[in-house]
This record gives sequence, C-alpha cells and structure tokens, in this order.
Amino acid sequence: MILDVKERKCQAIKYFAEMIDPYLGKGFSICVVPSSDSSVRNNGIRYLGSKLAENGRKDRTGFLIRQFDIKKLAEGGDRRREVHYRSIRVSEELSVSGEDIFLLDDITTSGNSLLACRDVLIANGARSVEMLALGRTDEGGINLLYFISCVDFGRSNTRWLAPLFYRGFYLFKQGKCNSSMKYEVLTCEKGSPLFPKHFFERKGLPERFFYKGDISFLNDLRAVAIIGSRNAPKEAILSAYASGQYAAMEGYAVVNGLAIGCDTAALRGALSEDGKCVAILPCGLDMVVPSVNEYLAEEIFEKGGCLISEYAEGTEPEKYRYVQRDRLQSGLSEAVLLVHYGEDSGTLKTAELARKQGVKVLRYREPGKEGDRDELIPFAETIDDPEAFRMFLKNYVPGEVLVYEQIKLPFL
Repeated sequence: MILDVKERKCQAIKYFAEMIDPYLGKGFSICVVPSSDSSVRNNGIRYLGSKLAENGRKDRTGFLIRQFDIKKLAEGGDRRREVHYRSIRVSEELSVSGEDIFLLDDITTSGNSLLACRDVLIANGARSVEMLALGRTDEGGINLLYFISCVDFGRSNTRWLAPLFYRGFYLFKQGKCNSSMKYEVLTCEKGSPLFPKHFFERKGLPERFFYKGDISFLNDLRAVAIIGSRNAPKEAILSAYASGQYAAMEGYAVVNGLAIGCDTAALRGALSEDGKCVAILPCGLDMVVPSVNEYLAEEIFEKGGCLISEYAEGTEPEKYRYVQRDRLQSGLSEAVLLVHYGEDSGTLKTAELARKQGVKVLRYREPGKEGDRDELIPFAETIDDPEAFRMFLKNYVPGEVLVYEQIKLPFL
C-alpha cells in the first residue's frame, strides 16, 4: 500500500488520509519530506499531505525543497543527517514561523531524512514538529506505519501525541481488522448478575441491552465518561488522551461513544495504560460507527472492554439514536468530563442528561471563554487540566453528589 502512495495511486492516498485524519488535530501545518530525487516535486506523499491539509490545516507541503539528489544506501550514497540537511532548501513563498508542523514521510530506514527536515523547520521558526513515516524498512522488508516519532520543542503536552498515533496505527501492519465478525452479540437483561447497578438506580435507562466483549467489570470498576467535540483543536485532543490515561491509572473504566476526536483520544489514552473501555453505539453491533474506528473497537475487546447498544443487529444509526445513546454514557458513569464542546453539541446534551441522573459533571477551563461556558452548563464544575482531573478521581467519593436540583421550565 505504501508503494502505491509512492506511485501516486489515488486509492492508496485516500486510504492513508482516512486513517490519519481523525487522529490529527486541527491547527497543524502539513509538511512533507521531499523526494531524494531533486527532479521529483509532486510525489505521492505530497499529495497525501495536501489531502490532510484540506480538513482545517495549512498546506505547507511545498515548503521543503530538495536542491540536489541523495543517492540510496544500496547505491553507495551518503545519507547521514547532515547530508540530508545540506540538500534541503526552503520555499521563499511559504512560511512556517510560529506554526505547529506535522511532518510526513513515506518510507524511512534510519530516520535521518525526517530529523534533517525537522531541523530545517525549527531553524525557520516552526514552534513544534511532530513526525510520522508511513513505513520503516528493516531486514524483513517494509513495516506499515511502524515508525512514529514525536519531538517536543517547548510545548510539554505534545509528548502525548506520539503514543496516540502509535496505538492507533500499529494494527495496520496486519491490515484493516473487522471486529464485527470476531465477537458474538449477546444480550444482558435486568435480573442478570451482569446487569449494571446504575441501570437499576437511575431512571430512563433500558432494561435490556446488547453487547460485545466482556461486561463483567461494569459492577466492579468505577467508570467515568470522557467526551468532547469531533473537530476539537490539538490541545483538546491531547487533554482527552491524558485524561483517559489518568482515568485508567486511577482504576476507572472510560466510557464514551467511540466518536472521532476527543472520544477516540480518551479511549486510546486509557488503552495505553491497559485500562478498560466501554463504547456505546447508536446502531446495531453488527457494525462499528464510525467505521474508521473498527480497529479501535478491536483493541477495546483485546484489553477486556466492550461495546454496548440498546439496538438489535441490523439497526442503522439515526440522528435521534445518537441522542438516546448519550443517556447511557452518563448512566454508566460516576462522573462525566467535558473536554471540549460547542454551543449545540451532543457533548452538552450528555451533560444535561448527566445532571438529571445525578451524575457529577466536570469541564476543562478554556481561557477567555469562562463566561460563555458558565451560561451553557452552569451546573458543571470547572477544572484546569488533566492533572486536576486525576486529583478529582483520586479523591472522589461515590454517591457524594446524588441529585442536582431539577430545573423548573416555565411551560411545565
């Protein structure tokens, strides 16, 4: 597949773009390692970079330019980092000053080309550089999406991005998985010893649901819902990942709807610490929605987690079913953390449902937006960052917050 990218085949470029895009925060500027052949300008990796830039990012794929050829090692070429560095110049028409760069390469062996390009970008004012190579060559050939490197230049949270990429992409060495075919859909009903205790205690929750994977931990582990926007900025994605990690470290299962963006990052953070995860779907469990997260569902199963739905197999996702499933996210949880949200988002709907269920609601502080956020969810407790969230989990006593006062609407 990577060789198809090098040959600029549209299907391969689309494949990798769809795999990478959901995990790449908005706000990045996209750069690519230029071909070692200085006569080649519009190669496949540049097309891939431009494709990723279409979704809320800056296209800087033409910033780095190879000014003389670098021979392959097999041909006796000198491919040391300093040689690569000298071979690269920058475009006079583009700038990366003050920007967060996502640097993309197709195949690497030593990583010297990536590191040299990173050095050039930093020398030209880039604020930070994250690096990804689609493949790495070794004695066994090419390993797909194997080599991931993240380097932090002054922004401490960028270190969370490396495991976020790696945990997501490593499975593609074995091809796209089909988790829907590997696990049986089972039913859990009220009266079963496996039936979640919170479904007894809280109103409006189903008396029967369907699941895949292992639900035996639902009454043993405390759970926290970590949710947020699909199109969240980079900082929110990193916060969601760290929050998932801390939840797992403190012995909590992480619950959300498997959506791209903050939800996915939180699940990946928990899985990186071998935590248990619960993904609640708005459809039958013969499918995974979004389909790009099939491999993430597979890893949830492998780490002892589960997928849950109140809908039978064959049920397609509908808009209203997303709202209905939100009550299960909060209904399973001791608390709900809002990482990032808009004014009319599903995240806010989940927060309101949590309030009605007597579930603690937290949100991260967004500098400059405190007043706006207070009006949207005045009942939520504001915390500063993932470290503060970890302290909350350490000290939280179940049942401490039982019921919020019901809002009296004028037409009731």
